[in-house]
Amino acid sequence: MASASKAKRPRRAHSARSCLGPVADLEAHLPPEWWRSLFNALYVKTDGDVVENVENTRREVDFVVSAAAIQPHSQILDLCCGQGRHCIELARRGFRNITGVDRSRVRISSSWGGMSGMVEEMLGSREVHGVFGYVSTLAASIAAAKPALAKRVRYLRYAEHVPDLYGSALFASRRRLAEDPAAVRGMVRAFNGGLVALLRDKEAGIGSLRIGTEMWNYLPNVERIVKIPPSMMLQPWMGSDFTNDDLVKESSILEDYTHKVLATVQLDGGAVVQVEAVPKPDAAVVWGRIVYWVRRVDTMPLKQEFFSERGERVRVLTFTDVRKVGGRVLPTRWDMRPDAKPGNSTTVVLKDAVFDRPLDDEIFSQRNLQKR
Repeated sequence: MASASKAKRPRRAHSARSCLGPVADLEAHLPPEWWRSLFNALYVKTDGDVVENVENTRREVDFVVSAAAIQPHSQILDLCCGQGRHCIELARRGFRNITGVDRSRVRISSSWGGMSGMVEEMLGSREVHGVFGYVSTLAASIAAAKPALAKRVRYLRYAEHVPDLYGSALFASRRRLAEDPAAVRGMVRAFNGGLVALLRDKEAGIGSLRIGTEMWNYLPNVERIVKIPPSMMLQPWMGSDFTNDDLVKESSILEDYTHKVLATVQLDGGAVVQVEAVPKPDAAVVWGRIVYWVRRVDTMPLKQEFFSERGERVRVLTFTDVRKVGGRVLPTRWDMRPDAKPGNSTTVVLKDAVFDRPLDDEIFSQRNLQKR
C-alpha cells in the first residue's frame, strides 16, 4: 500500500536567479550564515580607515561608560569587537575585566603611512583587485605620502561616472581661494541658499514618468532626469508612504499570484469578501502575500493588506469616499498607513478623471517630462 504525503510548497527564496529585484525581506534570500563569508579578515582590514580613529574610539567609549554606568570592577563582554579598539581603550582607562570576541581571524598591526601605506600594501601583495574609499581623501593621502603610488592608482570619480550621486563637501583650490575669496564665499552662500529652499519643499516641481515597467523622475533643482533602478523600487515615492513599485507595478496580480477566498464578513451593514493573493513559486514579487477586502454587491475595493515573506503585516491601503468620477463610480480617497510608523499616513485624493481619451505618445516622453 503506497503512502501519500502532503506536497511541500517550493521555496522561492533561494532560486538560481542572479537577480531577484526588489524584495521585502532580504535575509530570506540569503544563506542562514551569510555573515561567515562577509565578516572576514579582509573586511576588518579594509574597514580600518574608518574604525581606527583614536578620537572616534574615545568618544564612543565615553558614551558606553556613561550610558551603561560601567565601573572599574565591571565584567565587560565586547561581542563582534573587530580589531578590539574599544577593549584596548577600556583597558587603557583602567578597566581590567574585559573580553572581546570576534569571528575574524586577523593579525592586528599598524599600517605605516596611514591610508596610503595600507593601499600600497594591499595592492602590492595582490590581496585585492581594487580599493573602495572616498576619492577626495584617498587621493590626497596617497599623493602626499606616496607620489609614485599615485600614478598606479586609478580613481572612478562620481562627477565622471555617477553624476546622479553627490558629494558631502564643496572644494576650491588654494589658488582660487587666494585670488578670489569673494567668489568662493558666494559659491558657499548660493549652495546653502539652494539647500534651504530645497528643504522647505523638497518635493516641489518633481515629476514622474512611467512607461511599461520603467520609471523616471525629473528633479527641477538640478534640471536632471533620473531613471529609477530596480533596487530603488521599494523606496518612498516623493517622500510618501507609497513606493515607486506602487506606481510601476512590475508584478501582475493575475499572472504572478494565486488567489483564494479567505472569508466573507459583515462590514458597515454589507457583505465583504476577503481574497488572499499568494505569489507563485517562481514569481519575482515584493510581497509575501496580499489580502484584498472587496465589497460583494459591486466588487468595490475597500482595503488591501500587504504582508512580508515572514508573514508580518507591513502596511494597509484603504479606499473611501466612493463617488462618480468621469462617468465611473470609484473610491476617490486612498490612505496608505505603514505599520512600522504609527500615526503616519499618505493620502491620495482623486479630484477628476477622464477615461478613453486618445493621447499623443509624445506626452509620455522624457522630453515632455522636463517641459512640464
